[in-house]
Order: sequence, then structure tokens, then C-alpha cells
Amino acid sequence: MTNTTLESTDRAPNDSNPFKQTAAIIKPQTKFLLDDGEKCSKNYKYDGSTGNLNLTATWINKNFEIMDVLLEISYFPTPHTAKAITEGIKNAMQKWEIENLVVSITTDNGANVVAAIRDLTPIKRLSCAAHTLQLVISKGLKVVENLVSRTKQLINFFSTQKQIERLIKVQKEIGYEEPLHLIQDISTR
Repeated sequence: MTNTTLESTDRAPNDSNPFKQTAAIIKPQTKFLLDDGEKCSKNYKYDGSTGNLNLTATWINKNFEIMDVLLEISYFPTPHTAKAITEGIKNAMQKWEIENLVVSITTDNGANVVAAIRDLTPIKRLSCAAHTLQLVISKGLKVVENLVSRTKQLINFFSTQKQIERLIKVQKEIGYEEPLHLIQDISTR
């Protein structure tokens, strides 16, 4: 995926608001880049812990390269209703002048977000694969939570040198030529 860096030799308008200055320079370039792809998918991410709404445009250009550009990260106040989310997305699309370019929006599976995108017809909603996979993994781990907990306790029991030596001795007694070693679960592995 190509990360697009917008560059400009243009000067910002004489305005004290840094966002407005920067937006005035990059907005025409962003529009040009998006027009190059003709249609785009817009990725929406709402971070409930910080209250930020992240909007990224992703498209395939005429050379069949995947392009993406971060359009904005903006504070999104409560309440996070479907209507408020719909309005926030509409406002962002109007601000960036891409209303007619967006064909899909990728989101998490929150009921409010799903309902918000439903109100943006004819734009299609795509579920975020990473979010969906994380939900599946979390549910799958709950099923084996007891087994995982008991296995960790067993491994902890065999973590002292005395118990490791006893385990190796028993393995040799029952015919293992190469003793097996227990591996401690470490969350960063």
C-alpha cells in the first residue's frame, strides 16, 4: 500500500489557524489524488477512549496501485448515536469535497456505526477484517479459557529447576530419547 505524502510549494493563506492554513494547501492536492482513482473507499475509525474520529481515503489509481491518505483526525463529542456519526461523516465528505467519490466505508461492527452507514445510501459498509477477526479470537479463547488457565498453572509448577529435572527423569523412564520441554506463554511472542 502506498502512503501518499502531499507536498506543496504553495504558501498557506495568511490565517492564524494552522489547520485552515494546512487544509487550504492540501485540499486541492487531495482532491486531485482522489480524482485519479475516481472512486474510493473511506475508512472510518472511532476511538471511544479518546473521542477521535479518523477518516482515511483509500483507492486504486490508474496504475492499479493502492493509495491511501489520512483526511482528518477530529474530536467527536458524545453522544455517539447513529445520527451523530452519519452527520459527522457527511460533514467530513463535504469538507473534503468527496461526496460523489465514496463507494464504501470500512467500520467496526458497533450497532451505532452500522446504522449510521445504512443512512448513507448508496454507500456500502464493509466490516473491518481485523476487528472481526479480533472478535472471533476473543470468543474462541473464552471457550478454552479454563484449559489455558490450567495449562499455565501446570507450566508454572514445572518452572523450578528441581521440577524440570524430575520431568526429564520421568520422560526418560517412559522411553523418550529426547525429553520435551515446556514453553512458558509470553504475551509478546
